[in-house]
Amino acid sequence: MSTSHDLRPTPIATAAKRMIVVAALAVTGAWLASCGGGEEPAGGASTVATAATSPLQGLSADQVLAKAKEAALAATSVHAAGAGTSGGDELQIDLRLKAGEGGSGTIGVGGATFEIVVKGQDLYFKAGEEFFKNTLGDAYTPDVAKLIAGKFLKVSVTDPRFGTFADLTDLKAFMENTLKPEGAISRANGKPVGGVPTVALNDDAKDGGTLYIADDGTNLPLAIEPNAGDSGNSGSITFSEWNEAVSITPPPDNQVVDISKLG
Repeated sequence: MSTSHDLRPTPIATAAKRMIVVAALAVTGAWLASCGGGEEPAGGASTVATAATSPLQGLSADQVLAKAKEAALAATSVHAAGAGTSGGDELQIDLRLKAGEGGSGTIGVGGATFEIVVKGQDLYFKAGEEFFKNTLGDAYTPDVAKLIAGKFLKVSVTDPRFGTFADLTDLKAFMENTLKPEGAISRANGKPVGGVPTVALNDDAKDGGTLYIADDGTNLPLAIEPNAGDSGNSGSITFSEWNEAVSITPPPDNQVVDISKLG
């Protein structure tokens, strides 16, 4: 049996890094790549329609973003879900995250689906045969294929080959990446998201998007969408079930291959 180092770190890490970008919806909104720094345009035209009763009334784009960050990083849980396309690739995300514990769900990239579970210091990762064929190359021997077929690979969250997966299921790291400002934003009219009034923060970059912040006193991020007319990106991601009970359950032992015990 081949040793664990045959599970080549480079291709897996590359795929993982791409997925965390997907998770932050840079792939559909590019909000992660270019947002932040702007002020509310003069004249008040960009305030939400319900400004008279808005808890966020009179705040600049930067101030709204700061409140959203504070609320998101203080949250105990969230459900992040969405779908879209980027560069011709179909992208999907469905993750439930619990602060201080981990998360679980699926990521889809270019037709391939990945299952992820992180519970404490243990990380479980499951992918299809084509993924391992493409990423492991010669290391994907018949013995390896037989061993991992339909199973979750178990590693430590500190394993450098899989560290990005751990960030992907860490609520605070996820939201810090998603709400990281790198360009110019401006405040705009919001729209109801899940029945909740919002304030919108527009990224004016070429591949930018719009972040919708709850205008109900919670200040929580509710959705990200790409800018209209962006032919390269489409879709949206929503953030819901904030602070609701979440149970992170590792897969059964008979569905797990512990990489550290391969010999």
